[in-house]
Amino acid sequence: SRKEKWSDQNYRIYGHKPGAFEPTYDDWLQHIHPDDHDRVKLVYEIFVEADGVYDTEFRIVRADGAIRVVNANGKLFRDAANKPVRAAGTVRDITEQIQAEEALRKSEQHLRGIMENVADCVITIDEQAIVQSYNQSAEKMFGYPAEEIIGQTIELLMPEPERGHHHGHFQHYLKTGEGKLIGQGPREAKSWVSARVVRHFQWSLRLVKCSWVGDAALSAPCAMPANASWLRNSCVRHRKWKPSAS
Repeated sequence: SRKEKWSDQNYRIYGHKPGAFEPTYDDWLQHIHPDDHDRVKLVYEIFVEADGVYDTEFRIVRADGAIRVVNANGKLFRDAANKPVRAAGTVRDITEQIQAEEALRKSEQHLRGIMENVADCVITIDEQAIVQSYNQSAEKMFGYPAEEIIGQTIELLMPEPERGHHHGHFQHYLKTGEGKLIGQGPREAKSWVSARVVRHFQWSLRLVKCSWVGDAALSAPCAMPANASWLRNSCVRHRKWKPSAS
């Protein structure tokens, strides 16, 4: 019959007053954005003919002309002869979610661009001390290319005895927030380089604790030179970061 039954919320999603009309399949198709219309129609046809289950995202044009993004999913019910008799499903307006994901993506790109072009060495790690980012200045300082370091423990950059002490210091920092992991002021440190030769150099580091939204790296410490106030300021401007110095 191609007739549909909409919930009150479904009417509202498409921009109508609940019960304003008796909806049909064609009414639903008319609300789909022209650029998504053919794709969604094909998905639905495959759903009826073969799959029996669908879950897809597409844009709609509400009655007031506003464009929104929805997620629609459903299940097909068949009779004893395997003929489709009805379908049931839900529609959710996910416009804000999509917009937030896009804003986060742009924020990540912007912050990544800053980190890659700054003169200071910047390395970020997660709560397991796994390197998440490693900028070009870090490559020059330590001698390792980013592809060899990202995904590895930060301890790879440390010779003994620093390597053996790091885990305990790091766990102490995560539990207490006390920045004993880095210490105070400039210090001489030894780190491995790609030739596996220990090089001595002076460094001055600050530890900033950041909450990472939408990723596994929650409360990710960011080690950076003490004069790198630009990154802390950048963290504040991006919703992705919630920094607190330690």
